[in-house]
Amino acid sequence: MKNGGLLDEVVFAVNTERPDALSYLDELLHRNPTSYRRYVPKKQYNGGYTKLWEAVEDQNIYIKMDDDIVFLEDNTIAAMVKRLVENPQYFAVSANSLNNPALSWVHFSQGVYEPYFPV
Repeated sequence: MKNGGLLDEVVFAVNTERPDALSYLDELLHRNPTSYRRYVPKKQYNGGYTKLWEAVEDQNIYIKMDDDIVFLEDNTIAAMVKRLVENPQYFAVSANSLNNPALSWVHFSQGVYEPYFPV
């Protein structure tokens, strides 16, 4: 059972040119050659992150995580996979992201956090 029994493969979509980050990715790939792989998207001239989705294939479930994640609860990936498997009509399932414009009002109205107004 690899990747905790939930993921067949971990794909790192490269969206940086930083040598230190690419070197670290090389180390990860070397340690996990059968479970991890690198995907280098074609160059996109208009900017943005849509190029990272060009390799998506039908009938697969993808869990997207990026560099601004600071915490994942222990069962997060399992819960997301379960939700998608039980609801094949869903295109995507998203985490409860605290720094997300779509959820800021929900969090504020539920008292999850208070706005910061410098004096």
